[in-house]
Parts: sequence; C-alpha cells; structure tokens
Amino acid sequence: MKLLISFVVLFLGLTPEPSPPPQTIQALRAVIKTLQSTLVQQTQIIKQLRKKLIKQTTEIKRLEALCRKHGINPAKQIPTKPYKIIDKDDVSYGGVVRLVFRIRVRRLMTESELRNICEKIIRQQKKIKPCNAIGFSFYLPGSDSDGPYTAGKADWAPNGLWEQAGNVATGNYSKHKLVVKTGGVLGIK
Repeated sequence: MKLLISFVVLFLGLTPEPSPPPQTIQALRAVIKTLQSTLVQQTQIIKQLRKKLIKQTTEIKRLEALCRKHGINPAKQIPTKPYKIIDKDDVSYGGVVRLVFRIRVRRLMTESELRNICEKIIRQQKKIKPCNAIGFSFYLPGSDSDGPYTAGKADWAPNGLWEQAGNVATGNYSKHKLVVKTGGVLGIK
C-alpha cells in the first residue's frame, strides 16, 4: 500500500508535507486552549447581557401596560428630539413684548442642556421679532404641560428678571441674562 501511495505521489508530482515540529504543535495547542478559554468567557458575557436585555424588555412592557392603564400614550409624550415646543404664548402688555414657551423634554436635563435649548430658541426668536423677555417652562414626559413646570424653567430678560422686561426698549438686549433652574417647581429633581 505504501508503495502504491509513493508511486501516485511521484507520478502526480506531489510531495508529502513534512510534519510540524513538536514545539509548533505544543504552541498551537496552547493558542487553541487560550482561544477556547476566551470563547467560554465571551459566551458567559453574552448570557449575562441576554439576561439584562430580557429584564429590561420585561420592565418596558410593564411600564407600557401601566401607561395604557392610565390612558397615557408614551409615543405622544416622549419627543424623538431632546425637546419639543408644546406651546408659545404671547403675554405682551403695552409696548412690552414677552413670550412664554412650554417645552416637553425627554428626561431631566442638566442646566447646560436646558441653557442650550433656550439659547437656540432665543436666537431664532430674535430673528423673527424683537422682544423684551422670554420665559421657558420645561416638562417631563407624562406631566401636565398646563400645570407647574416639572423639568426646569428659565427666564431671558433684563438682569435675568422677568419683571424687569418693561425697563428696556424692545430689541435692546444689552442687559439681558439667561437664568436657568433645573428640576420641578414641586421639588422633583
């Protein structure tokens, strides 16, 4: 049989590959063992992540059921952007132009995040129409936007004080400051 194999190998011009040295085989076995160990660890991590995902999915379903029970549609309450302007009221008197924005936010935000929202709206509003003061009330998802603010408030006015809106000419912003407060009027933070 060996003779037949040798003849076929010679006839076809094939040369048998030499066996790897024993050190190479040991090194390959060590690499395989390390890879198997890594695979076991990663499999455990995947199982843990799967458990967390199942737990979070269960919690989401529980919250959705609770929302349905109370007649709340979370899809309408949570904006896809970080915020959504719910309403803009003109509360001007005499020649004093004052605006109030009610804004729905996705979550409690930092003072810096609320400030950025306000500054964006202020820039846009100044281009539309000069004003004396702008007030902002921020609301969390599910809270009544006709009630007290639940996520923060801000005033952009002379010296940061809403009541001083009449102390400057409309469109004169030299004394304006933006004062931002986070949390709710009822102490929700």
